[in-house]
Amino acid sequence: AVAVIDTETDTLRATIPVGEGPTYAAFAPDGRMAYVTSKAANLVSVIDTDALRVVNEITVDGPDHLALSADGKSLYVTSGGAGELVVIDVTKDAVVAAVPVGNGPHGVAVVERRGSPLVFVGNRGDTTLSAIDAATLRVVGTVELHASPEHLTASADRKRLYVGSVPASRLLVFDVERNRVSRRVVLPGEIHQISLVGRAPVARFAVVAAPGGVYRNLTAAQLHGAPSQDQLTLVNVHVPYAGELPNTDAFIPYDKMSKRRGRCPKTKGRPWWSTAAAGR
Repeated sequence: AVAVIDTETDTLRATIPVGEGPTYAAFAPDGRMAYVTSKAANLVSVIDTDALRVVNEITVDGPDHLALSADGKSLYVTSGGAGELVVIDVTKDAVVAAVPVGNGPHGVAVVERRGSPLVFVGNRGDTTLSAIDAATLRVVGTVELHASPEHLTASADRKRLYVGSVPASRLLVFDVERNRVSRRVVLPGEIHQISLVGRAPVARFAVVAAPGGVYRNLTAAQLHGAPSQDQLTLVNVHVPYAGELPNTDAFIPYDKMSKRRGRCPKTKGRPWWSTAAAGR
């Protein structure tokens, strides 16, 4: 099952039954759908995050890691059972392609090289990375790592891959443009899951001044010179949640504002300023 945690209260909100042996999850860019692999059940479950229930199931042989394209239209799933990268059209929830890769495909990530999207797959059995052109769905390169690649995580700009390796106990930093490992970071023990944590890039802010309904954009520098916190109400509306500015009063997804009026902070006549990271 998939457990849903309410991050406002840090309590269990719901439990969603899925196929046997749920393994990994990925979320649509707007956060409205989640995709969960169940390796033992040979299923990818499609979850409606508003309804908190499974709305579809897609059969994949031994599904493992998964990653979405930047536009959220294609889901890439490694199939350990078939030795393939399975491509799913999420607008139809249907498998549209299967690309043979190396032995024991596991981790997967979407990156960019010279503006073109690539899908990288880590092949544990071959100690290699396979690079697949996202447009043609053909393998366009294989990189020998001399270590078993586990989890693959792309940087925010999709120019680097962070690869956990076993049994080398090294975090490999892979330069996508140069197509080579640029750095090896020695760490204790085996390295598997990798997450990047950092302040979300903020380029502009949508500002609403009540009660006149005047909307305008502010740069980060302009916001820095804005009125003090006690003179405004700052609400984070970005979907999906990607962190927030200091002293943010509330997080209310922009597409749920009307449903969550009761959670809106008391403004006492102060203007509302809603923030959303640009370019995401």
